[in-house]
Amino acid sequence: MSIKLKHSGGNSVSLNPPTSAPTSSEVAFKLPNADGTAGQVLKTDGSGNLSWVSQTNTPAFSVYRNGTQSTTSNTDTKVQYNTENFDTNNTFDNSTNYRFTPAVSGKSFLVASVRIYGTTDFNNFIFEIRKNGTSVLRQQNSFLHYECAIVSGIVTHNTTDYFEVFVNQASGSNQDIMSGNDITYFMGYKLIE
Repeated sequence: MSIKLKHSGGNSVSLNPPTSAPTSSEVAFKLPNADGTAGQVLKTDGSGNLSWVSQTNTPAFSVYRNGTQSTTSNTDTKVQYNTENFDTNNTFDNSTNYRFTPAVSGKSFLVASVRIYGTTDFNNFIFEIRKNGTSVLRQQNSFLHYECAIVSGIVTHNTTDYFEVFVNQASGSNQDIMSGNDITYFMGYKLIE
């Protein structure tokens, strides 16, 4: 059974039930009291109540800048960021863990950058973003002794995940991570799906 609204000119618009049986005996939707504004979409609260909302590119993370200098040599070194946070909805633990927890679930474009320098060039320098302790975005390369390493990509996450940024000088002498510079950062934006 469907509801058909017919225009005086003869054309019509129909509302049809789902092709398979609903999971509950009745499915009811409560429409908003008024029309939304241009560009808004209907959103459900999961209980049948619909409302108009603006669809935006909601930040999943914020920009954080590095505030300390670290040394890495054949061991994992977590990049220690400071809270220069442009979106206070996110969680960032900079006391001991230096973990980023997103405020929203979905797919996000993440990017991290670190300024590195040393007395010699970098051999097999590893730079990665880890989700819940597992590498999800990784770059392994050789760099000049004064350069900027960047890793980026799209990652699926939810609000219980956490992200960390690691570096590792896989071989060679100790190398330093430059601190206190705008180009040492971690950030991310949720993609509209």
